[in-house]
Amino acid sequence: MCGISVIIDPEKRQIQEADIKRMNNIIRHRGPDGDGYYHGNHFALGHRALNITDFSIEGRQPMCYLDYVIIHNGEIYNFRHLRDRLQKKGYEFRSNSDTEVIMAAYDCWGSDCVEYFSGMWAFVLYDKKNHVLFCSRDRYGIKPMFYSQVSRRFVIGSEIKQLTALEGFSPSLNAEAAFNYLFHASIAGTKQSFFDGVQYLPAGHNLFYDLRSHQFSVKQWYDIKKIGANNAGSLHDAADRFGELFTNSILEHTSTKLPIGACLSGGLDSTAIVGTAKKINRKIISFSSCYTQHGYNEIHYINDAVQAYGFENFKSYPDISQLFADELVEKIVYHQDQPILSGSFFSEYKVFESAAEQEIRIMLSGQGADEYLCGYGEFSQLYLLQLLKNGKLSSFARALTSIAGKQDIPMSQLLKSVVVFSAAFDFLNKRIDQAHRNSVVECLQPTWLKKMGADTMVKPRFGNVKSVSDLSKNALFDYSLPHQLHSEDRNSMLFSIESRLPFLDHRLVEFCLGLPDKYLISNGATKAALRESLRSILPASIYNRHLKLAFPGPEESLFRNNYHQVMARLKKCLHDFPDIFTPQILKVYQDYFNGRLPYSNILFRIISFGAWAGQFGLSESPQAVKKSFLSVDNVLSKM
Repeated sequence: MCGISVIIDPEKRQIQEADIKRMNNIIRHRGPDGDGYYHGNHFALGHRALNITDFSIEGRQPMCYLDYVIIHNGEIYNFRHLRDRLQKKGYEFRSNSDTEVIMAAYDCWGSDCVEYFSGMWAFVLYDKKNHVLFCSRDRYGIKPMFYSQVSRRFVIGSEIKQLTALEGFSPSLNAEAAFNYLFHASIAGTKQSFFDGVQYLPAGHNLFYDLRSHQFSVKQWYDIKKIGANNAGSLHDAADRFGELFTNSILEHTSTKLPIGACLSGGLDSTAIVGTAKKINRKIISFSSCYTQHGYNEIHYINDAVQAYGFENFKSYPDISQLFADELVEKIVYHQDQPILSGSFFSEYKVFESAAEQEIRIMLSGQGADEYLCGYGEFSQLYLLQLLKNGKLSSFARALTSIAGKQDIPMSQLLKSVVVFSAAFDFLNKRIDQAHRNSVVECLQPTWLKKMGADTMVKPRFGNVKSVSDLSKNALFDYSLPHQLHSEDRNSMLFSIESRLPFLDHRLVEFCLGLPDKYLISNGATKAALRESLRSILPASIYNRHLKLAFPGPEESLFRNNYHQVMARLKKCLHDFPDIFTPQILKVYQDYFNGRLPYSNILFRIISFGAWAGQFGLSESPQAVKKSFLSVDNVLSKM
């Protein structure tokens, strides 16, 4: 896993070596094993190396092959198969690197080469013959890539903070992203970042930059909407096929001589990874984030998995008060390049910190499974609504009873969700509890809300969904997975760890998206195909587990037990952004602290937003003192 840096000057001036090196050094954490550079006539490529696959001199980047030069962040898991195939076509290779295979594949198949890859990647390939930079991002956006213009230069990189190393970069707030975050609790930006004028290359897209005309175009190469139904047979047949695909994915993701770690939450997905690794004789060291507070405690599930498989397990016990007391929230939002939504980001941070302490370089994680195996509550609600709309009343009644029981939801509440809000999926798009609604509106300036077009609390979060499959596709590319992958990449790479996601093997995703709904939600249980596939290797407590906590964090206790720190941070946010926040943010917090209001996550979002803005020198207040955090030397001293 690595980091990439690109500077292009359309005015055809030579790129100064100091500029590309400063940009590259800001992401030294992504590649502590070395750096490399390539200078063209009016562009430069930089690379930071984290050695995983090929430790030889031949594996170093930027790498040259035939008429191509490449910088690559990621792993192509099927590169050995592709190398054999390309060798039969006459291609020769000097290294044992997947990066060299990318260039040979491009020479053979052109930009269509990405359709042959299985893995995660963000690469920039310089085609000398055609004077083009071919940039590509993997199907689901596991590895990051952004682009922007700074002082008339075109810049590409892995993390937005790289821009701060360039003269002429003046960070400014993307008001739409700030609005979506503060008002709708959304950070799943697939194109736009929190910085005005800084864009992400979307998942499953390529960018072509013509070095002669200095024009670029962005084109989608992977379209999940084209995935249709498959002939899965019975649920038993579907479970067998799921098991084959998942086992193959674990084999590919664990094909390394380096020690392998895994995130183990005690949930179904992380346990499935560790259990399958055990089944195929892959040694795994597991890492868990544990809270002892009621409602957040998953230790007994973790212990059940550890006892079942016998792997070594390291538990961390995060003290969530550290987020504010030790200014860890500042460090986390700086590395995230954006605010965070909740204390769960801290739990994830602590898992990777624990893995780094054990000198682990590769971690397996369960990201992606919830999005296409119906792991979230809205999938069950939509499933029930579909049964009702299709007139399957007896099936609806049975499913309602079983879902309510297994997910511990009062049946009357679940029924109301489905019946009252059934028209046009309003129950998905509009439901926000009144206390939360009031807190959000009270904390944000009316003039700012009106300016942003927030006349109502309605936001079509889930889009125009007509089926569980539609909702899965939205979750994968819009409202859920993008921000999960963003967080996973930044938290892992902060500790120079490559995070691998076996549930996002595209063959597995596409197979599951083609399954009938009843093979995903069966007898009230979500992830039915996965459960049935791994029934024989899962501990009974986890196989029968239906409540989901993901990476939890006792966020309310953070605000209950740190009054003075919270109040000081809220006052600073109010001072720095008087056009966005109202003095009511202090009253909302005071009312919560005194028990007059339930906790609202808007408080956490405001503080996180303020911490992020402070790290990048953003403020609406001319009186606010901007931190000098962004000099290269200062940044590196804080790593």
